[in-house]
Amino acid sequence: MKLHSLLYITGQFLVALSLTMLIPLFLDLEEHNPDWQAFILSAVLTALSGILMIAAFRGEIIQLSLKQGFILTNLIWISCCLFGALPLAQADLGLSYTDAFFETVSGLTTTGSTIFTDLEQLPPGIILWRSILQWIGGIGVVFMVIILMPFLKVSGMQLFRIESSDTHEKPAERTHKLMGKIALWYVFLTVACFLFYRLSGMGFLDAMNHAMTTLSTGGFSPYNSSVGYFDSVAISWVAISFMILGSLPFTFYLFLSSPFKKKPPLSQIKGFLSLVALLSLFTTAYLLVSQHGGFGHSLTSATFHVVSLITTTGYALEDYGLWGHPAVGLLFMVTFIGGCSGSTAGGIKIFRFQIMGQYFSNMLQSLYLPKKISVNLFNNQRVDETVIAGVILYFSIYFLSLLIMTFLLSLTGLDFITSISSAATAIANVGPGLGDMVGPAGNFAGLSDTAKWIMVAGMILGRLEFLSVMVIFTPAFWRA
Repeated sequence: MKLHSLLYITGQFLVALSLTMLIPLFLDLEEHNPDWQAFILSAVLTALSGILMIAAFRGEIIQLSLKQGFILTNLIWISCCLFGALPLAQADLGLSYTDAFFETVSGLTTTGSTIFTDLEQLPPGIILWRSILQWIGGIGVVFMVIILMPFLKVSGMQLFRIESSDTHEKPAERTHKLMGKIALWYVFLTVACFLFYRLSGMGFLDAMNHAMTTLSTGGFSPYNSSVGYFDSVAISWVAISFMILGSLPFTFYLFLSSPFKKKPPLSQIKGFLSLVALLSLFTTAYLLVSQHGGFGHSLTSATFHVVSLITTTGYALEDYGLWGHPAVGLLFMVTFIGGCSGSTAGGIKIFRFQIMGQYFSNMLQSLYLPKKISVNLFNNQRVDETVIAGVILYFSIYFLSLLIMTFLLSLTGLDFITSISSAATAIANVGPGLGDMVGPAGNFAGLSDTAKWIMVAGMILGRLEFLSVMVIFTPAFWRA
């Protein structure tokens, strides 16, 4: 199988990545921070690698086959993670490459888990680079899920295949136009988030960093206490609003600007917003009953943490681990849900729960109404049996991976709560775990290198929808 086109495209991504390294470089120069040297060296190494790949494998880009699509997805993500870690590894931070790679993968997969113990002491360029990594990862996820995954038919994603209204365009032209529209919406929402943060009282750099990590539902913050550092109701609700906007399918935004033949994905949007409202009200009531604050504080804190975890952002206003076991248990389960498909959010995704719920409901009805013909519908369209099979397979692999990761992490000496919550936060791409070490008031610096590499594998598997990674490790894939 020829890989020339795949390596050529990967080289272009690396050149683009090197250009983004210039942004924190200029910030460090402005702040007279010596870490600008780490960024210039990393940018040069990344750019040279990309240019060499482009020069060596240039030629006509062919239409990608299904197999090449799987390989390209993995190749781009792994390459960007490897080179994206260079500034962190070369900066004067005392990081091993393992720690630098962990932080980079956490950024690009928009997980938000961090190994830094004192964020306030980090140089401004490094803070900005962490935010840029999440912003890049966010739009990368949207591109992958909207453009590539439906054609790869991974885990029921074929439901979201978009057909252009112009059938005379070549596939490459349609893809470029679609990517351009997605990018415009992504930039527009990021700028809007930045402006609202500024109006709410944030400083310029803080608003820039938080805008990128809010819309990407990544959760990196320049402060150890996350958004709670600002102690501002207005900032909290801006974060809530844009975490939700980042978790809505970008196909909905595309429909608003240029309608496609298919209807907008309102089914999962309605389900997602309804669930957020229900869980927020329930948690608010719990906080009021357990006397964790007045109505205003309870509503803000409950809604903020429900939205932060269900969208897999991972921001925190306070240590919700102190709310008691019922609230902690609920929020832990929320981390698995995720936002809508086609958004920046991680997790299982709400559409899979909707399909599974309807499928099992129809199965139960068939027990006492055997003559009734039940049809599985999603967004007013019939759901094919292959989609249902894909969703069931995804759930099976998801929770099997959780069990395996929990077991492997426990072998490194971690207790059960730390192991299972670290495994969950990795594959759900959500950020904080549970317990004193990796909880919302902790970080992942205390984990062994082995545990960090296990989590790295979990973060990549979770972000790339499991099957798109696992398939390339099967011998039959390479023989086909």
